[in-house]
Amino acid sequence: MKKQKRRKSFRNISVDCIDVGPDTEIRIVIPQTIEHLKRTFAGQWSYENVSWFLAKVVAKDKTGLSVQLALTYVQRLHLVSEYLSFGDIKSLKIGMDGETYIVIKKKRYDSLWKKHSVSFAYIDLIGTKAIFKRSLDELIELFKKLQAKIDTFANTHPEIAILSFADSLIVKTTWCYHTKKKYNPETFLQNILQLRTILSQEIGVKPYIILAQGQNFIETKEIYHTNAKLNHFGMLSLGPPFASLFGIDNIVKWLRDSDKKSLYIEKMFYDSLEDRSFLNTTTMKKHPFVCPFLKTTNEFIAVDIK
Repeated sequence: MKKQKRRKSFRNISVDCIDVGPDTEIRIVIPQTIEHLKRTFAGQWSYENVSWFLAKVVAKDKTGLSVQLALTYVQRLHLVSEYLSFGDIKSLKIGMDGETYIVIKKKRYDSLWKKHSVSFAYIDLIGTKAIFKRSLDELIELFKKLQAKIDTFANTHPEIAILSFADSLIVKTTWCYHTKKKYNPETFLQNILQLRTILSQEIGVKPYIILAQGQNFIETKEIYHTNAKLNHFGMLSLGPPFASLFGIDNIVKWLRDSDKKSLYIEKMFYDSLEDRSFLNTTTMKKHPFVCPFLKTTNEFIAVDIK
């Protein structure tokens, strides 16, 4: 009798009527996991045999859910923005443990941790008006030297791609929990700080940095694309991280001088850092911004680099 009662307590809930609004904590699973849980609740299976993704709903629209997905919370806290379409959701269930389970197709579940994701940095200069007071010959020589320094740095770091334009850089790297390319934000940030030093030494102006990371909606392990004639360079990026760079930059440009810092870091990136010793956290301030891709409100951290 008890076993039957426990099984019944694991009930289906319609996608349309369940409240999965902002801040709803969910567990993302596949149908087989639900079967394991039924046995577990009935005392017939070990709870250790089930797996899921922890997530929190950020927004809901007519076609799906925007969530913050925990790729890992054991080795480090690592959240990414993700979108689950209702086409991939098979059902929603409430377990005997009171948790909300979203059951999705296995192929979509596998893609959550097998896909190659991205980290981005946008490096821009502060006070560029002083640079352009120099003569044209001086400017040309200046940027030639800068290009050579960036080339040398890039040649020793094949794990990143650098796109330079005018006085700005966009830097990208990829990672995947399913392969040997592991998520390592500290190493990526150290690379960015070295590039910042190169810009500062060559041009004499302190750059500011914007950082974002997360899921790439283009399924590829390549960092960039070039065509046969080498006259087309593609960043192979579509998704929240790339869009967040410019969502954050739009806010940064309107900050008061007293609120401006040397580093602006998306909160999910900041939370994933295990080493923050290079940051002056006493200067830290949080700002809201809208991710243009998901149209959801996120936060970024403004902080000075030591």
